Amino acid sequence: MASVAVKPTEQLVLWRMLDQGPRFRPYDAEALRFYREQLGRPISVQQAQQALEALRQRTPALVWKSARGEYAVEDAAMRRWYKDRVDATRWPPDSPQGTLALHED
Repeated sequence: MASVAVKPTEQLVLWRMLDQGPRFRPYDAEALRFYREQLGRPISVQQAQQALEALRQRTPALVWKSARGEYAVEDAAMRRWYKDRVDATRWPPDSPQGTLALHED
């Protein structure tokens, strides 16, 4: 299995998406504030767009985009995994600014 790093901005966008579910809006003021608070520096709309695109371009893709421009996590099991971690008070990880390693088969 190869390890694939998810960059900090991508992590935050994915975190926000997992947390918000169908209410996810990647570029509204609340989302931009969330990214800034978690990362410790501002993230522009363009940087959030680039992070979303990077998540979509992964193999396998982590994020899906509808024809109407709505985003969702590609794998529904990821949302369950996230919710289980939150419920067990194991989220966020110890180092949300660090590199998240995902494993590919």
